[in-house]
Amino acid sequence: LLDPNIDRHMLGYVCLLSAASVAAGFMPMGCPLRAATASSAASRRAPSSHLARFRMLDLPRVALPDSVTSVLKEQDLKNPNDMTTSEYNTYAATAIGGTLLFLIPGALWIFDVSGLLTDFLFSALIGGGVAIYAALRKDTVAEYANKLGDALLNGAGKVIEKVDIPRVALPSSVTDVLAANDLKDPNDMTSSEYNTYSATAIGGTLLFFLPGALLIFDVSGALLDFLFSAFIGGGTAIYASLRKDEVSEYANKFGNALLKAVETVGEKLK
Repeated sequence: LLDPNIDRHMLGYVCLLSAASVAAGFMPMGCPLRAATASSAASRRAPSSHLARFRMLDLPRVALPDSVTSVLKEQDLKNPNDMTTSEYNTYAATAIGGTLLFLIPGALWIFDVSGLLTDFLFSALIGGGVAIYAALRKDTVAEYANKLGDALLNGAGKVIEKVDIPRVALPSSVTDVLAANDLKDPNDMTSSEYNTYSATAIGGTLLFFLPGALLIFDVSGALLDFLFSAFIGGGTAIYASLRKDEVSEYANKFGNALLKAVETVGEKLK
């Protein structure tokens, strides 16, 4: 797939491009935040079943600077900034798929990622759990907790064009427990409220995850696995996807297949 005439600068830009695109692809899929309507009931979501529902949305876009797009133009490669939403989704999915082709085998057979998994589980249960409880309370504690979520959303909004966290409808077995403990039901939240609540949970997890990764758990194996996979697998997939010949067609078929697989899973969760 690789053209031997490509210079080292081009390969460097592709590597940087792969890291940016893969990072964006792993972020929550979203659409523009919507303001609450005059009728709060109209903006609420009523779950149709006890099964969790996952809402499929567009992949967030990362606008590339002129220093990168000019190199792409020199190498006769497509500019992601000029892509339609559908084209960008395929391109980003191709980059993610190329990364996963290396990431998963690396995690299973080459790199030791146990430190990252332990750190995440610890952070999600302790930090995320406490943040969720605080955000679902009905007093001033929830107000202060949700300020963390608002701050995280505002920060993400400066980097990502579209921020809307996919919703998971909780079954009645969970909502009944929340009601018994006088906690808010996430199923009854508006889109804006749900985004804040979810961001608070993510923020609580990160407050434990980052210090744990730096001071307690050894996550070097997972970091090496991701960098290796993003640069080699993701970089190659991005280059192939941005070409203007049949190589791009075959590469993007891979991205489309990945998108369809995710959509199928989402449909089954409805």
